[in-house]
Amino acid sequence: MKKVFLALFVVMGIAFAATAQNSKTIYIMKKGEVVYQSAVSEIDSIVFHAPVSSTVDEGVVINGVKWATRNIDKPGTFAANPEDAGMFYQWNRKIGWSATNPMINSDGGTTWDNSMPTGTTWKKANDPSPAGWRVPTLDEIKTLLAPNKVSKEWTTQNGIYGLKFTDKATDNSLFFPATGFRFAHDGNLISAGESGHVWSSEEEDMTFAYYLGFHGNDIARYYTNRMTGLTIRPVADTCSKDSVIICTQAYRSTDDLAVGCHKGFDDENNLSNPGSPVLQSLIWTVGGNPCILRFYLNFDLSNYNKTKKTQIQNTFLHLYAHPTYEGHASSTSTNRYEFFRVVSEWEETLFTWNNQPKVDETISFVTDHIPGTTNNPSRDNCVFKLNDVLLENGKLKADYNGVSCRPYQEDFDSYYRRITFATREFGNGELAPTMKVQYAIPRPIIKFTNNVFSVINNEDLKALFENVQYVWTVNGKKSTGESVHLKNTETDYLVDLQIIVTNNIGEVSFYNISGTF
Repeated sequence: MKKVFLALFVVMGIAFAATAQNSKTIYIMKKGEVVYQSAVSEIDSIVFHAPVSSTVDEGVVINGVKWATRNIDKPGTFAANPEDAGMFYQWNRKIGWSATNPMINSDGGTTWDNSMPTGTTWKKANDPSPAGWRVPTLDEIKTLLAPNKVSKEWTTQNGIYGLKFTDKATDNSLFFPATGFRFAHDGNLISAGESGHVWSSEEEDMTFAYYLGFHGNDIARYYTNRMTGLTIRPVADTCSKDSVIICTQAYRSTDDLAVGCHKGFDDENNLSNPGSPVLQSLIWTVGGNPCILRFYLNFDLSNYNKTKKTQIQNTFLHLYAHPTYEGHASSTSTNRYEFFRVVSEWEETLFTWNNQPKVDETISFVTDHIPGTTNNPSRDNCVFKLNDVLLENGKLKADYNGVSCRPYQEDFDSYYRRITFATREFGNGELAPTMKVQYAIPRPIIKFTNNVFSVINNEDLKALFENVQYVWTVNGKKSTGESVHLKNTETDYLVDLQIIVTNNIGEVSFYNISGTF
């Protein structure tokens, strides 16, 4: 059988020699020394392979998202092959941990970090992905789970067991090795060769974060403790810092009220409370009769419809505990609540139990248990991430008309449980329900024409924020406004532009753009 030689083109040399019998021999040499030799007649072909780059990956597009073909190894590098595990990472941290034992991290340490990672999303500074790549969002992970567009198959690649995703339209495929994971509290290696776990950039709450998990027939998005060591398969950074800026706008509620009914009452309209400073959802008893309360909130997000290219990364609902009224309390261990998207228009003054607006009950967000007992109520503020309820492919769902909250698994017999918050009518409004929306807005650009520096590509920014200031420094001279008219003509200009964005509740963000003209 003829042989195929694979050689590193730069490192190795090839020499031919004739023997006394006029047969020819090929010599593979390294630094002048022969490392292999064979008769030419035994060789079928010679193939040169360049070394695989640890920082560059060609990527593959699956259902509209460009994925790297390899996991992240040490920070800033890819694993050598698609079937290699790379390293494990704790959520929102940049230190890698070995995928085999003995355990060692990318800094040479051997003691597992069992402190809880912080943050609401995976920060760019903590992202171990090579340049041009980043940790995937939860929505990007979901694109792999679309059964009508992507098929899934357990297979073996170069002797490694794993899961292959294939784009049904293009036949592009992506292999994920079954790497297992490192346990959150001590770093023990678990389930290697049996299951795979890939981080997303998004939190579930202060303790957990989302990931792509696959084990047998269970292939879905899950969440786990942030301290857990999972792999990272990055996506192309099409929304890098050079293309967008991340700005958070805050919206106070325009409508907020609770509505309820008593079990067995003919008149079910008697618990609507427009104008009340108290916002409650509960299952309780009043005068010995079980009753249910739901609450509804609306926020004016209509300015988003004026944007052209902006996407929404996250929506966080902030609810503030009423400081004096009944707190959160429960006589059970299941004080949980469910949020829905309201899809029909409504007004507080026309609201009754029998005249509630429509909600989309096909998708909801269920809270964790909210602590507090009847003897010791709590007054905790709460933050709920409502992306699944309100967003689709980075856009606000077109039928949005607010959100609704009701007790989870609502029925008259599951009392006692309640949550209690303030409405916009309480005090000076600072405790009003607030929706914080994290926007990815096209990055403004500096334009220079006819001795005038101006800001362009800022239409979406101005549509979403009323208070935007521009502070210029041109060759050391400061000025403000959307444009700067130069009186003196110079050959070169060093320009720094600081954009100061203030949201509706006074929170300020700063963005800097620099250039030479």
